[in-house]
Amino acid sequence: MGLFLYYLYEGIYRVKSKLLNAGQTYHFFDAGEMSMQEIFPYVSKGNTATEPDKHNIKIRVFIWRASDNISSLKTLYEAFQNDERCAVQVIHVPVSGYMEFQSESNMINSGIPYISFNEMDANVDSDIDVFIGCYRYLDISHKIKRTTRHSKLRVALISRSVFFEEVGSINGIWISRLAGYVNVKCDYYLVDYLLYEHMRQDDNEKRLRKVIGIGNPKYDLVFRKLNNLSDRQDWKKIKGKKVILWAPVHGVRENYYWATSILSFGKVLMDEIVNRKELALIIRLHNVLIDELLRYGHWNKSDIDDLRRFCEQSDNIVFDENPNNAYALTEMDALLTDPECSIAYTALATMKPIGILHEKGDIGGDPVLLNSFYDIVDKNGIEKFCSMLLQGDDPMYDKRKAAYEKYIINFDGKNGERIKDMILEKLWK
Repeated sequence: MGLFLYYLYEGIYRVKSKLLNAGQTYHFFDAGEMSMQEIFPYVSKGNTATEPDKHNIKIRVFIWRASDNISSLKTLYEAFQNDERCAVQVIHVPVSGYMEFQSESNMINSGIPYISFNEMDANVDSDIDVFIGCYRYLDISHKIKRTTRHSKLRVALISRSVFFEEVGSINGIWISRLAGYVNVKCDYYLVDYLLYEHMRQDDNEKRLRKVIGIGNPKYDLVFRKLNNLSDRQDWKKIKGKKVILWAPVHGVRENYYWATSILSFGKVLMDEIVNRKELALIIRLHNVLIDELLRYGHWNKSDIDDLRRFCEQSDNIVFDENPNNAYALTEMDALLTDPECSIAYTALATMKPIGILHEKGDIGGDPVLLNSFYDIVDKNGIEKFCSMLLQGDDPMYDKRKAAYEKYIINFDGKNGERIKDMILEKLWK
């Protein structure tokens, strides 16, 4: 009888609640907005949190788009891992489509232990949270906001620099590169030195004081490959040839494209390489480009298999699918890429010739960099660039050296270590 009355009461209560709530407006809120500190900001938080243990510093590194950012993570992870004070955990945040497959594959091939975002325990706090590769506001989920809001230090590492796009707009740089981290309220933004040089022009002092210019950890892997002949890719068929790395960026939709050279220059470049056996070509397609070609139905997965097979059978063409671009950058004698592809800036560290492929017309960007690259707008430009390479000419060398000296700092393989030391220093500040 008692159980019957209980259920009867519950039923009446639920019906009554529905009637009372009919027509009500529901207000949704983000994770953390219902916290006591948000509602009562004048109430001091109790000193329940313990100070970080200097001999057991808990660190989480969240990485998005590992296919683009694994080279930024590699030496920083090693620096944390080799520091006996630190316990580091890497959390891979998935993305959609082919990029998710490629990103997961790159994490596996990197040799870095990690857990997936779905395996993360949102109730476990850390001392330091580091974020790598989140470019868009929506990529920070409620779960990440909830689990990181009590960490002692939150740091965003932005190693993908800006040199062509939005270079004249400080707000544009903030939106395109840093806005994705707003939801986690980062204490510091560690940015590549080229990006930092442009951001220093910001007249918003409050915003700028969170930004720190760093040597790019991506260069550490390139430095290692250039200085360790035993750790090189075994591409025997291109030995003794002049090697061009072609790395087109993404920018394809259903019936139009921008930025990428794949349609305008792909066939022209392939003709040049096939007909000049003293040249060799490394093809490295941007992961987002492959994702776009598949998503919009221009290619299917068998097309990628066919391209891979063609390159394997070719005497002088390689299809590069390594987790990072360091191997290709060290094997090349020159680079051909597109205006909005950051590999041009990474390649600057090698001091090899760099050609920018684009449609006729002006391209904006950093003038020091633009003036150090070869400008290629048509088939004739491709032919001249290849001939120049075979003849050993490089008239842009001095300008490229000036750009290197201005923007490339600490090209010695130790940037990951420096960033680790800087983060730990900020923890105790």
